[in-house]
Amino acid sequence: KLSKYLARPGTTATDLARNCGVSVSTITRVARGEKRPSMGLLAAIFEHTKGKVKPNDFLPEPSAAETVAANKE
Repeated sequence: KLSKYLARPGTTATDLARNCGVSVSTITRVARGEKRPSMGLLAAIFEHTKGKVKPNDFLPEPSAAETVAANKE
């Protein structure tokens, strides 16, 4: 979801990094899934994207088997 947010016109990793107080490489690595964001960075991303990117967006997608099992409960 962060990568989709950053792909929007007028939105840059540089601006988000500056607003979040981290390096551009941190933002781009998080967007590519190469780095897990800290709790503080999750909060900053949520704040500076005005809620368009949420902490839950960084959780792994459940597998099909997990989804079926959850629906049976």
